[in-house]
Amino acid sequence: MAYLGKVFKFEKHENYDGFIKSLGVPEDKAEILLRAKPSQKLVKNGDTYTLSVITTESTRNVTFKSGVAFDEDIRGLLVKTRITVSGDTLIQVQDFNKKRTFTFKKEFTENTLKETITANFWDGAAYRYYVAS
Repeated sequence: MAYLGKVFKFEKHENYDGFIKSLGVPEDKAEILLRAKPSQKLVKNGDTYTLSVITTESTRNVTFKSGVAFDEDIRGLLVKTRITVSGDTLIQVQDFNKKRTFTFKKEFTENTLKETITANFWDGAAYRYYVAS
């Protein structure tokens, strides 16, 4: 787990625009999401993890225990989230009242992070790539 505590900076994405379009957000908000270049960091403290998503405007921290579901506030929407860490892989499932489910699979190496994004209402997959800074 040499990736723990490292900041991974956004490098590029593939088909992320397809994912954003599947959400049905207005074009102006879609453009903001497509331009975002967040960094990510995962820290472990005992049996608790904190996943940080860092942008120029803010840092969003999610603290969790691996495999334990919790309520998460995402821009005013309460969702049920479960994040499981297994070796070099983190899988985050966000359940929006069983209507929409997002899955974020993060595969870490010592110097890279590949994030695969899927959803139950979209037949595609989006990829976001990061490098350790």
